[in-house]
Amino acid sequence: MACHEALQCPSCLEVFKDPVMLPCSHSFCRSCVERWWEGKKDRSCPLCRTQCRSMDLPPNLALRNVCEAFAASSVDTEEECKLHKEKLKLFCLNHQQPVCLVCKHAKIHTNHRFSPIEEAAKEHREDLQKVLRVMTKGLKMFTKVKEDISQQAKHIQVQKQQVESKIKETFKELHNFLEEEEEARLSLVREEEQSKSQTMKEKIEGLSSDIKALQGVIDSTEKLLTAGNVSFLKNYKEMRARAQKLPKEPKLVPGPVLDMDKHLNNLPLTMWEKMKTLVSQSDLHVLNVTAVHSEAHTWNVDVGDNDNWELGLMFESVKAGIRFQDGKYKRIYPQRADLPLSIKEKQQRFRVRFDISKGKVSFYDFCTDTTLDTFDIPISFSFWKYFSRTITLYSYISNNVNICD
Repeated sequence: MACHEALQCPSCLEVFKDPVMLPCSHSFCRSCVERWWEGKKDRSCPLCRTQCRSMDLPPNLALRNVCEAFAASSVDTEEECKLHKEKLKLFCLNHQQPVCLVCKHAKIHTNHRFSPIEEAAKEHREDLQKVLRVMTKGLKMFTKVKEDISQQAKHIQVQKQQVESKIKETFKELHNFLEEEEEARLSLVREEEQSKSQTMKEKIEGLSSDIKALQGVIDSTEKLLTAGNVSFLKNYKEMRARAQKLPKEPKLVPGPVLDMDKHLNNLPLTMWEKMKTLVSQSDLHVLNVTAVHSEAHTWNVDVGDNDNWELGLMFESVKAGIRFQDGKYKRIYPQRADLPLSIKEKQQRFRVRFDISKGKVSFYDFCTDTTLDTFDIPISFSFWKYFSRTITLYSYISNNVNICD
């Protein structure tokens, strides 16, 4: 204490900063003397009022060196109690802060519980390590979701290309008459792609921000865990509070990214309606187009007395169904030649069922509900649902076909 007082400026009562010596041998901070003299005609000592004839203020180099050494030795005072200048040896469990032996008997700590500083530091360090593990796990989760969303963002581009390709293919079949319609639809796809890509970008940026914040807390926590016991315990409460204010757990948005149904649903039929005045008759009748999200979907179809027809499901470039031609039934199966079917009686009504969970397409006699044919589809349920594929029930037939969903 006496040493500290000896190094105090008589004016500001702080440790000397750039000390100067007046002719009377009193020392002050240079800034303190200059403030004392500001606006005054005489140049007197602030302490003894002795006049200073010279304007020069020579530095007190010896005092400055002592003050700098004292400041360097007093930087780390965390081990001492500020009130009693005693070493902090205990930890108050009620106040959750380090205290000295004198503090323990103070009135403010009456009936409080204490533990040795080392024991408290060990327990709290273990607790914060648990929190660190949780935060580290959370960081991995955030990073994983960011990667998944990044993959979704990339898939938007793939979907955009798929939609554009399908639209261009359809418009190519309808020739120049549909050029304006084609450009309008492609524009909608690009607008939606840009909008949803922007949404994905914002989500990625948000996750990046959360990850950066979480990484900052983790870095601070790791740094605190390596600090001294007292420093650790003093900052533990604040760090524990920061660790509890984690961002909300991110969630991957399921379902379709681009609204492919909006761009492709009933596209051939829609275009056909617009071109009825130019086309006399078409063999293609799209009975229904449905984006299947449930595990099973069923259609009832009436083919009547027609002698040549084809009925089945169509998705992407894959077709699966039944063909009736020259009085014989044949199976249409992906990547295989048509196979004959042993259906004895001529059918006028069919029930078509697509079970995605099992990956099967079945055709039934509508009247008796007996199975006529069942075969597998080479696409998994998870693949179908995640990418929101569109399935088309179609028929190639010379006359109109009735259907009910």
